[in-house]
Amino acid sequence: MQNIRPTEARTPEAERAGFTVPEGFEITLFASEPDIQKPMNLSFDAKGRMWVTQSFEYPFPSAPGVKSSDKLTIVEDTDHDGKADKFTVVSDTLNIPIGVLPLNDGAIAFSVPNVYRFPDANGDGKADAQNFMFGPFGYQDTHGMVSNFMRGYDGWVYACHGFTNQSAFAGADGDSIKLVSGNTFRFKLDGSRVEQMTFGQVNPFGLAFDENGYMYSTDSHTSPLYQLIRGGDYPHFGKMEIMAFGPDMKSLEQEATALCGIAYYGDTQYPKEFQGNFFIGDALYSKVHRYTWSNNGSSPAGKSETDFVISDDPWFRPVNVKLGPDGAIYVADFYNPIIGHYEVPLGHPKRDKQRGRIWRITYKGKQNTVNDLTVMNAKQLIDAMDADNIVTRMAAADQLADRVGTGAVAELLAVLKNAKATGRQYAQALWVLNRLNALEAGAINQALSHPESIVRIHALRIIRERPADKHTFGNQILAALGDKDSRVVRSAVELLMDFPVVGSVEAALKVLETTPEKDTHLIYTCKLAIRNLLRNDVVMKAVAAKSWNDKQSGFIAGTLVDVHSPEAAKFLNTYLQKSALTDSKMSLAYQQIARYLPASQLDAAIASARNKKGATSEVTAQIYRGISEGLAQRG
Repeated sequence: MQNIRPTEARTPEAERAGFTVPEGFEITLFASEPDIQKPMNLSFDAKGRMWVTQSFEYPFPSAPGVKSSDKLTIVEDTDHDGKADKFTVVSDTLNIPIGVLPLNDGAIAFSVPNVYRFPDANGDGKADAQNFMFGPFGYQDTHGMVSNFMRGYDGWVYACHGFTNQSAFAGADGDSIKLVSGNTFRFKLDGSRVEQMTFGQVNPFGLAFDENGYMYSTDSHTSPLYQLIRGGDYPHFGKMEIMAFGPDMKSLEQEATALCGIAYYGDTQYPKEFQGNFFIGDALYSKVHRYTWSNNGSSPAGKSETDFVISDDPWFRPVNVKLGPDGAIYVADFYNPIIGHYEVPLGHPKRDKQRGRIWRITYKGKQNTVNDLTVMNAKQLIDAMDADNIVTRMAAADQLADRVGTGAVAELLAVLKNAKATGRQYAQALWVLNRLNALEAGAINQALSHPESIVRIHALRIIRERPADKHTFGNQILAALGDKDSRVVRSAVELLMDFPVVGSVEAALKVLETTPEKDTHLIYTCKLAIRNLLRNDVVMKAVAAKSWNDKQSGFIAGTLVDVHSPEAAKFLNTYLQKSALTDSKMSLAYQQIARYLPASQLDAAIASARNKKGATSEVTAQIYRGISEGLAQRG
């Protein structure tokens, strides 16, 4: 593909004529220039309206103190004909805004270099102010910044942090995090707290949740599809001295390294074979990819299907893909002859600054009726929490937690007693009650034995959000490790990290020993739990003093390459006297030994390493490299 497209720009009508979509699907123009230009991120509010961030400034951010002209716009289809007819500019003074989250009284959005709140007290759609929430974020590379804000079941806002940039910021509580290049994080709606969720990915640009509460992302460089594991490490550029990278759902095949936006089709308006699919924009190849998936135990395995949208116009740049409350998929098209950030000079005169389109894809014109959730009462919202459309369900839960509040508690508790309540409605009710501080331990216990696994999975996740009383559920968590559904088991293993005792290590090892190799996500979660537990010095000393069989010792040693302590180094040294780790971890293991082993034991450990029996020349080289680096770090 050419870095600069040699063709001329097409009108929206001519571009639409060049699309190919599967039989029965229709792609229509929802909005275009001059009403919107250069769209980046899309989001829907509780009224069903679309919010769009747009940037004319990209790729050059405005200098501090210089007024920028980028926009945040509310886009509405007031006559429900499938095309936008009302455009309200919330703000036109933003600086390469990407992430946006609409609220009942305004919005939260990123604008270089901070995350801001834009209040709208009178509901006219115009921002009354631009209030700092937290930052600053790095922006030396403007094609990888803070993006794709999405509300989770827990009420937090989840977001991506992009390639190359380095950021150190804190919530109002003063507890700061530091992000280097690709990561995901979450923050509370009031800006009071920020937390890192995953480490790595080169340039994640897109988030989505499914019914079971799993979070998915796409990464522009490493893999098109991840089901993210909280606290997991993922591949990115540069050396990472860790035990392992978290697994992906599928590897890169025919995709370009310019993947943007991810939509999970949580609705029933598309045919059955398209429901539950993932749709991801490919800004280089001018396509929207489609993926199906199946579970290997708790682990989702993705599969590429025939591309969902193919364009013969090389200016088509799908940079965001979203499911709407109407059941349609929407695609933000940053229509441009140049998309590369490095391949072409940033100031190249052919970069288009005006054109941009948003496309709407339906199946035979089928769509949901979109209701204004902001005027619904508690009963109506509880009914909406069982809608087929996941966007509607999540928005209804937010309305109950944010707007209706404690007045909804009685009706939410009634859902838990209703034998006819679906699993998804029951799970949503649990979360809203928890967000309202109205969920009792008894209700959680009841949920942990619910016949539908979706409820048990969510109940365990809720326990993780309740640090004050999670120890109340210790026995139930151990029982969940034997659940017939491996996804429930995985949720229980995640909770073991919060119980720093040897018994938690033993429990994780037991699951690890019996998990099939193909269940990669459960295996990684077990190892992550063991590693995090062994970072506690008391637990590490107790584990070192205990006898383990060869298989267990091997699992423990494999995690200790990522545990920085003398006790971990001593365990590794003893283990490697008789055994070995995989070739790729030998260097790191000996680096840990040379760096942290007590000085009185170091000479003997190095002598033993020199004479390691059965070591190939490659392993010997890795041992030498590891010891050299460890000694250098030791100083």
